[in-house]
Amino acid sequence: MTGEGAERRRGHIPASVRPFGALVALALIYALALGLGWGGGLSGAWLSAWAAAAAASSLMYAAVRTPQTAAGKIDRDMWRWFGVAALAWCAGATVNAVSRLVISRAVVTVSPADLFLLVAPIAITAGFLVPIRLPRSPRPWLRYLADTYVCACALFVVGWVAIFDRLYHTSGESWGQYLIELRYPVLDAALVCVLFPMALVAVRANHRPAALAYCALLVLSAADVVYAVLRLGDDATHGIPADVVRTAGLLLLAAVPWLGRGKGPAEDTPRPLVGPGLAP
Repeated sequence: MTGEGAERRRGHIPASVRPFGALVALALIYALALGLGWGGGLSGAWLSAWAAAAAASSLMYAAVRTPQTAAGKIDRDMWRWFGVAALAWCAGATVNAVSRLVISRAVVTVSPADLFLLVAPIAITAGFLVPIRLPRSPRPWLRYLADTYVCACALFVVGWVAIFDRLYHTSGESWGQYLIELRYPVLDAALVCVLFPMALVAVRANHRPAALAYCALLVLSAADVVYAVLRLGDDATHGIPADVVRTAGLLLLAAVPWLGRGKGPAEDTPRPLVGPGLAP
């Protein structure tokens, strides 16, 4: 009882996981130093890689520690896919940092890092798919994709009117080049809209950490928007604020398996996807 009471007072965080707290503290100190101007864009890139590696380690470790039950299998598969996404972010940030160091300190529009960074959205989508059962009929799929398209377009229009229209007229870039610059904010808008119903279904099935994972995705999407806005605005330090925000999102992703657990047991079978335009 004493041991159980101690765990309860400590927030139900297993003792084997607490060393990750040291990594979080170091990352926060590093991010604060960057925010105060003690470092450059390259240092921020390495910070993102470090935070992504910590997230991947935390998620993969959680997959190993999850109980061997039917509901536990769903959680294990979620942690593995989220861990793959974190590994992809880590590889992308590392390649980006090394390429800047070896080739040039100038930031290129498209780099080999994009090959890894485009894998991360696929992996995190696969993680959200684990606790749900997809519809088999094409009709609900068409309605779901139509609703997602409308939602993503609405987000893009709001962002364009509020921010990107002004930047386009002051950047001096061609329309095609400007669209390449906006590839990640556009992809993020689509991903946020696609995954929202899936996150809701996972939470209703008492896989509550999915809500925290979705919040981490929102923070990572915000980092891409910050990077695009500052880069298009010719801010010399555009990488630092974006890397600090991205680090916060990755640390939040690292905490997904250990925080936000539901009070009751998670469902051991996938739930049907019910969202805008989808029948139960």
